[in-house]
Amino acid sequence: MKSFRIAGIGLLLAAAAIGQDPPAAARKSSISGVVRYAGWDAPVSLATVSTEGAEPAITDNRGRYTISDLPPGRYQLVVEKNGNRTLSRQIVLAGFDLSAVDINFRLNGVLAGRVLDDTRQPVVGALVSVVTRAYARGQLESRRILSATTNGRGAYRIPNIPTGEPVLLLATKFAETIAGISDVAEDPKERQEVLADTYYPNTTAAASAQPMVLRPGQSLDQIDIRMVKSRAYCAEGVMAPAAAPMKLDFLLTRTEAMFPRADNFGSSGSPGADGRFRICNLTPGEYRLATKGPVPAARADFTFGITPFSVMDQDVRRLQVVTPPLVPLSGEVRWDSGDTLLPGEPSIAVRAVPVDRRAIAIGGWNEMQGASTTIPGGFHFPEMLMGDYDLEVVGLPLGQYVKEATYGGASVLHRALRLGNAPLNSTLGIVVGRDGAVISAQVNAADGKPVIDAYFYALPAAADSQAALAETLAWGQTDRLGQFTTDTLPPGKYYVLALRSGVGLSAYAIGRLWAARLSQGTEVELGHGGFRQVRLTPVEIQ
Repeated sequence: MKSFRIAGIGLLLAAAAIGQDPPAAARKSSISGVVRYAGWDAPVSLATVSTEGAEPAITDNRGRYTISDLPPGRYQLVVEKNGNRTLSRQIVLAGFDLSAVDINFRLNGVLAGRVLDDTRQPVVGALVSVVTRAYARGQLESRRILSATTNGRGAYRIPNIPTGEPVLLLATKFAETIAGISDVAEDPKERQEVLADTYYPNTTAAASAQPMVLRPGQSLDQIDIRMVKSRAYCAEGVMAPAAAPMKLDFLLTRTEAMFPRADNFGSSGSPGADGRFRICNLTPGEYRLATKGPVPAARADFTFGITPFSVMDQDVRRLQVVTPPLVPLSGEVRWDSGDTLLPGEPSIAVRAVPVDRRAIAIGGWNEMQGASTTIPGGFHFPEMLMGDYDLEVVGLPLGQYVKEATYGGASVLHRALRLGNAPLNSTLGIVVGRDGAVISAQVNAADGKPVIDAYFYALPAAADSQAALAETLAWGQTDRLGQFTTDTLPPGKYYVLALRSGVGLSAYAIGRLWAARLSQGTEVELGHGGFRQVRLTPVEIQ
């Protein structure tokens, strides 16, 4: 037997030596397809298609490309033209040529112009941001999504702006570092006016700003912002750590329109040795002071706090800024019915992801590690900073989903877990349902051909508002076979639809999906523990 196996190997090697094809696992292959503009079928010519480890290809006048000599592995294609950039889905090569790997190329927009003061002089170093409205944890808020800094001429240019939806432009002029004890005059009438946050074209109020809607590929120049001057105000008070005395630093941020987890956006400084501060040159608006101590060797010594305040038409006095102590959080995960530990049930991880800041890593500990448990089972976070968190449960098997989460008797499902906003020793309760189901979609064009990279949306009928829809919808893109399968969803009625081009997740986009769900969506009833297959043709929504 042993001799036979050796002889067989020898014969295979000999066959390979005389010219037979190598096995697929070692064979190089190619990826080819067509690049089309997203939203319509026009081909994209003279675009560059590239991937790591290969010579890029240029599309012909019919949008066709081929990238050859690729060893087996995972690839992602990058399509670029005129500053616009689109990524394909991940592609797996196993030694065989792949054709019909078509890519929908999305054209974004460009805004450019200058920022000027009230005398039409250039404002150098101003931050110009693209602002959109979006739902988060049930609330509608303004978000900065892109930005650029003005040069010596006050000029800016912002590429890759979403098209087809209204956006605002906001110019902000702030110092990266400010004095913790300002020497600005005590009498507001003796202070110089300062530049206020200004929306295009010339207003401090978002409601009065001029929205802009760009077409795909559109570039608008001479979008000049004339910044408004305002009276300057001060905020004074004292910063005090909750534990032993220590040196504190602060970061001052305007909060009307923020970047996600913007704990490094704003003006930094330090209070006096006694913790007192006087921060000046503030204009009317909403602010927050984020305070923190030096980076410690142990997480138990970390201190961080956020104090919001408002500036109206006078100085803010006697502001008390306290960095709260670390607090523990315990919780329990249970089934929605019964308390059986299923055989072979894997452990899951419960994470609390900070909303107002980035996660902290100290030494060998990372805040994103979470706490492990089983179902049913308990978990414990020994030391957490007070503040807002998003709750995540990682590792649930197919068919299971988070059905409810409560803290201090109130639901925090799709809401912020506000640590410290409930009675002392309140616990976090997580209920897991095991009757979840999935939707498997096949998206074909009118001629029956699969639509690659189409956007699939599953909109719960139980969502009673646009804010609720934003938190509970499921979406994704089809693969090269025109297929997409959701993660586990709660049972119930859904409206499903497919689009050739995604609409994004801004409040404007959610409004479009909300309006289209009844008129253009296909109604699907998802049973308990079910698997529902649907066939869809892409639609165009208003």
